[in-house]
Amino acid sequence: MLEGKLVRLRAMEEKDLPFFHKWMNDPEITQYLLKYLPFSLKDEQEWFDKARNDPSRVHFAIEDRKSGKTIGHCALVHIHPANRNAEFAISIGEKTRWNKGAGTEAARLLFSYAFDTLNLHRINSGAADFNPRSIRMHEKLGFKKEGLQRERLYRRGKYCGLIGFGLLRDEFKR
Repeated sequence: MLEGKLVRLRAMEEKDLPFFHKWMNDPEITQYLLKYLPFSLKDEQEWFDKARNDPSRVHFAIEDRKSGKTIGHCALVHIHPANRNAEFAISIGEKTRWNKGAGTEAARLLFSYAFDTLNLHRINSGAADFNPRSIRMHEKLGFKKEGLQRERLYRRGKYCGLIGFGLLRDEFKR
């Protein structure tokens, strides 16, 4: 378990699946994710089983420290041991916790784990160009903008870009 002032990261559990199911079927939340197809509870169970048995992924539930309530999920996926890099994913599903620092703190905890425990050198990430919260979070965490994939995503009835970000160990440690 990884603990901060606002949140703790812990292993995902089956009790989290109803929360994940609810969030993955909320268009206000999924518009910001790369994959946003509706998920059944069975789909969530299959995803959960695969995620916890795949060594190229590390998933955590994000829990509010005060209430103990599950408020989101974060992960490192496509972990590449030889190149020592991974892709970052995060979602704060509890909308009452948006813009309150929970996502940024969860990411910091995850990155400390990535660099100190997994000995990664680089973390890759992306944000939809219409998601100012995610862009601000990436910048606060020290990510560097590395490019824009124009018209990569189709959201809200139109094409939008995906901003690519990269974070190196030394940049995070500063």
